[in-house]
Amino acid sequence: MSSDHPDHHEIKQGAHVVDGGVRFALWSEHAESAYVCLYDGHEAAQPSRTFELVERDGPLRHVTVPGVGPGQLYGFRVRGPYDPSRGHRFNRHKLLVDPYARAITGKHVWRDDLHFGYRRETRDDALIDERPNDAWVPKCVVAGGPFDWEGVAAPRIPFQDLVIYEASLKGVSAHRSSGFAIRARTRDSSKQFRVSPRSA
Repeated sequence: MSSDHPDHHEIKQGAHVVDGGVRFALWSEHAESAYVCLYDGHEAAQPSRTFELVERDGPLRHVTVPGVGPGQLYGFRVRGPYDPSRGHRFNRHKLLVDPYARAITGKHVWRDDLHFGYRRETRDDALIDERPNDAWVPKCVVAGGPFDWEGVAAPRIPFQDLVIYEASLKGVSAHRSSGFAIRARTRDSSKQFRVSPRSA
């Protein structure tokens, strides 16, 4: 591949600032096409511009949009089969939040009648809902530069010694034996919660 089209192992999913613009990338095994929608505000009901992710490296789709940079608001739309019986619920009318977004803005306003891919009032998920939901979905924000780890270094634990344990903060701190003060359980309590390798 040419330097203009890096190998897909080098392309990070999400939105990343590159020379002259932003590269948007999305992975989907079964999509027929994918689009990045750019917005001028987080409550915008329609995108100001839309670009198809025309470059493909297997299931990875990407496009570099010139002239945009950090702070740009965006979301994805994906076109593909709508066949719930086979697990496919693609709906190009629904705006999707980028799972790799490094920042989002706006509030998620729950609309029981709009956020499902089908018309929920019919109770028939085979009937696709073609109403857009853009105005009620938070918008992703293109972040500039690498993440600031504030001096924290990667642990470099050998794979054979690595143990990954996933738990909810509330679940592991609910009982008084956790040593985590009840009064500290606030919206910012995750900043106060630490687990040392020995106690894990």
